[in-house]
Amino acid sequence: MALTTLYKKVRSLAIDDWVDGYDPFEVDNPDDLSFTLTAATVDSTSLKVYQNSILIPSSQYTFDEASSKVVFDFGTGYALSCGDLLEFYYKEYKKYTDNELRQYILSAIIRLSTEKYTTFVLRDDDAIFPTPVESDENLICFIASILMEGNIASYRTNEVSIAFGKDEDNEARIKRAIRQFKKTYGNIDYHNLRRPYTLYVEDSDMTLENLP
Repeated sequence: MALTTLYKKVRSLAIDDWVDGYDPFEVDNPDDLSFTLTAATVDSTSLKVYQNSILIPSSQYTFDEASSKVVFDFGTGYALSCGDLLEFYYKEYKKYTDNELRQYILSAIIRLSTEKYTTFVLRDDDAIFPTPVESDENLICFIASILMEGNIASYRTNEVSIAFGKDEDNEARIKRAIRQFKKTYGNIDYHNLRRPYTLYVEDSDMTLENLP
């Protein structure tokens, strides 16, 4: 399962809704093919770019999420001219970038291991292995939302109900959430983990060793 498939659920728990964004630019230097959007949390899949009210295909530009920068790489039939009006329409999230979500989800996966719930690894193709069942997905996303927001008072589904005390810190809330999920669903053992895979976090030199 791709790590990115958890983004929507995490955003929902963190109440991170999107709003419409818009940036217009008038071209004064046709050789300058780089434009920086004002929003830092752009949903790249929603980006639409118009040149003088004509939609430019996404194949004609790249978007860098970290810098919110659009860079044109025009093929035949496309070019900028002085006075052109470029309009960028997109959805932007109120709180978190995709890169921030990624780090919170990876941190949540680490907590599952340190609390001896179960162990997941992030493969080179950015997939979580083994594939989490739905209850695991819910717990990963819930822990990520605790790390993100820090002020969650309760969590309720048809199967799980947790109410936190106002004096509990994030560590206590995470530990109690994991205990409650264990109590409700039990521990799930996964076998046949192949190695080596990078463990949990990017740029880590840790690998799974001596698996039973």
